[in-house]
Amino acid sequence: MPNLALKSTSTANGLALRIRNTTTNTDVTFGRNNTFSMGTPVGGTVVLPLQAYYVRTGGALRAGTVAADANFSVTFQ
Repeated sequence: MPNLALKSTSTANGLALRIRNTTTNTDVTFGRNNTFSMGTPVGGTVVLPLQAYYVRTGGALRAGTVAADANFSVTFQ
């Protein structure tokens, strides 16, 4: 599955983050070939149905801060 690795500034260990599309209830895969429709704006607003959650990666589990980056490109057509 597509995990987001923790940034080096994180102090937690043994976990990663995943992004889930809550409309389809599937994990988001990363890369240029991953596209999905966000629907029609209502009142000028589009809600991105995305949710981040923790996943266990193995190794020693240690509590602490968690930081990760994910970049999204949005194209309007």
